[in-house]
This record gives sequence, structure tokens and C-alpha cells, in this order.
Amino acid sequence: MAQNNRGNDKRRGRTQVVLLTAALVIVLFYAAGALLARKAILGGLSMAFPSAGCSFKAYRVNPFGYISLKGVLLNVPGKYIFSADEARVEYGFTSLFSGRLRRVYLDNPVLLLQGPSADNGREAVTAGSGFKLPRFMPERLDIYGAEIKRAGDAASFELKGSLHAGFSGSALSELFISADTLRFGQFSAGGIYVYFPGEGKEGRVTLEKFSFKDILLKDVKGTLWMNKDGKAQVLFSPVNLWGGYLEAAADIYGEGSGIKYKCRFRLRDTNLEIVSRELGFSEKVSLSGITAGEATLDGGSAGLGEVSASFGTSSSGGVMNIRDKRILDYLAVQSGRPLQTIYDSLRDYHYRSAVLNVTTAAEELRIYAVFEGGQGKRMFDVRLHGAINNKALNR
Repeated sequence: MAQNNRGNDKRRGRTQVVLLTAALVIVLFYAAGALLARKAILGGLSMAFPSAGCSFKAYRVNPFGYISLKGVLLNVPGKYIFSADEARVEYGFTSLFSGRLRRVYLDNPVLLLQGPSADNGREAVTAGSGFKLPRFMPERLDIYGAEIKRAGDAASFELKGSLHAGFSGSALSELFISADTLRFGQFSAGGIYVYFPGEGKEGRVTLEKFSFKDILLKDVKGTLWMNKDGKAQVLFSPVNLWGGYLEAAADIYGEGSGIKYKCRFRLRDTNLEIVSRELGFSEKVSLSGITAGEATLDGGSAGLGEVSASFGTSSSGGVMNIRDKRILDYLAVQSGRPLQTIYDSLRDYHYRSAVLNVTTAAEELRIYAVFEGGQGKRMFDVRLHGAINNKALNR
């Protein structure tokens, strides 16, 4: 413990020396003239971002108050381009000794991600050690009108919004996020508001709309918690979906150099006829009946990892019709039975009960369904190879 404290004291001492030296250098350059001051700022940016080409259009410096840069541009070829109308760092005399800035302010920053689009914007959600914050955070962080997107492929990842945060040491004491747009692959959301009053306290999450493929949810509300280790938990209130209700919860946490998540969903009183119609497969496979069940998704910034789901129908049963000839041909080949027999057995099939299970193993997704009724039992065992990690489920 004593050794760790000595190490922290040394790092803190180095930070204070750097800040004090920087302040003295700024004072000297401020007195020496604008040309030397500009060179000093460019030198500082080059030290902070050694692989980036750095420039700015104008600047203002108060040696004991702030440094403001207008028209900032950082370019790391093949990785990202960062620009901002203004980047401002505010500090006080005590900042030179505490190692903490008073405020960091960014106005209209734009982060343009470059590189292979197959990454699906993962750079934007891979944040060092997840939610772990650096030791020395500013007292305030204010970002207005931010935009993150991928060059030439905004649909893969795009975020527009503002962020305001307060810090006590390295702990998050307050967070407010307002995002107009969030797109990540086939997920999209709008009207996002997040308020978090600090570790161990209950925050709020609101989404005016959320969509995934053909699924659309409106007025999604939830509560948010975050512990001192940076693990966040979100619990959403039930929302109307497919004639019934959807409940959802999620755990989000940092692991290694990325972010991990585990999402849990519960469906109640779901109308299968509405599901088949709104998801657009009713002309191929039509279903009726009421179902309920649960599903779990595990994954992270590296992609979707595991999927598990289990659903069952109510005692009233329902009707199944498979009309798509390609599906019928496939089932006939797999079962070794005549096509007409398959067609007759899956036309107006009335079932009393049905069970659907979805599981994953390595890169394989397995869908297993059993229907039972007066016309006999119908079983389906479908295995989709390569359906996980940047394959069918991540498109």
C-alpha cells in the first residue's frame, strides 16, 4: 500500500511539475510575442498527439486563466480526423499544484472515423479501459454539438449530441447527455436523454424512439445506476410491442480495452400474427397465437457473442401456414418426403402448443421449434453457421 502511495505521489508530482513548467513557458512566450506563443501551442499539441498533424486558425491565451484555440484540426491519416470550432482549457493558480483543470470546453467537435467500414464504428465505443476514468479529470467537461461518424459510411456509426459532466477527483459526480441521433449498424435511436447524479445514485434514461431493423419502439424510459468500478445497469419500463409488452434490462461494463454488455428481454402477450406482419414475413410464413418468453444477448465492442431465447405459446394455440416454395423445397429435401406431403402438412396447421428455443455455440446459431396439435407434431431444427460476429446477426 505504501509503495502504491509513493507511486501515486510521484505521478502527481510529475503532473504538477509539467503544469507549472507549462504555465511559466506560456508566460514567457506570452511576453515574447504571438509568434513564439503559437509555436509553443503547436509544440504542446504535437507532444499530446504525436501521430497527428495539428493546426488551428486563431488562439487566445490568459497565462493564469485559459487557453482558447479556434478552428482546431487534428489529422491521423488512416485513423481519424478531429475538428472543432473552439477548444478551450480553463485553469487556475491552484491547478498548477493540484494537477486538475477547472474546465475543458469543446464547441461543435467532429470526429470523422477512417479505416475499414467492417469495424462498424467500434473505435467510437472502445474507450481505453471501458468506463475507467483517468486519474486527473477536469472539474467540468462541456461538449456542445458533437458529431461522430464514419467517413463515407455514416450508416455504420453516427452520433450527434452534447455532453456535460462533473468530476470529483477521478469519480464521476454528474453526467448529462442529450443526443439527437445514434446509429450503430441496424440499431438507431433518437431523442436520447441521460441524467446521472453520481456513483451509487439513481439516474434516468429516455429515448423518444428506438429501432432495430423493422422493430420500432417509442417513448422508452428507464433508470440508470453506476458503481465505483464503472459498471452501469439500466432497467427499462415496459413498452407496448406487437400487441403485448416488452421489458428490457442491460449491464454495461469495461473489460480489457473494450466495452461489454449483457441485455435481457422479456415478452408478454405477444401476438404472433402482428409479429409476422410487421417483420415482413407473413407472405412466406404466417402465424397466429399468443406467445411469451425471454431472450438474452451477450456481446461488446468486438461484436455480438452469445444469444439465447426461449418462447412458448398460450393454451389457446394458433395456426401456422408456410407458403414460401423455397422453404417447402428445403424441408422436402431435408426430410426426404414428397413436396406435396410437406405442403399439405404445413398448410393451415392448427397447433395447441408451441415452443421455440434459440441458442448459440461458437459461430453457430441454432433455432429449434416444436409445434403440437391434432394433426400431429411438427419439429424444426435450423442451424445457421457463421451467424455470429460480423455475419448475419451483425448486419
